[in-house]
Amino acid sequence: MSIDEEASQETSDLNVCVVLVYFGHRLIRIDRSEPRRCVFSLSWSEKADEVIEQFFDGKLLVDPRRFIAIQKDLKSRIYA
Repeated sequence: MSIDEEASQETSDLNVCVVLVYFGHRLIRIDRSEPRRCVFSLSWSEKADEVIEQFFDGKLLVDPRRFIAIQKDLKSRIYA
């Protein structure tokens, strides 16, 4: 399956993006065409829905340093 055929999903929620990248989903691109928000395109799988549900239910455990490192990396990409 090529990148164009890869299942993907979009979100404008930075924290959802960080969590998905943390759990192994690939960031495909960041659309910064709107001045007030970014849209993140990520690889998607059935696991993604479960991860997001656990995130909003407060049931995910993450290494805070790694989470923050991913968040800082994504923010640097937004403002680059």
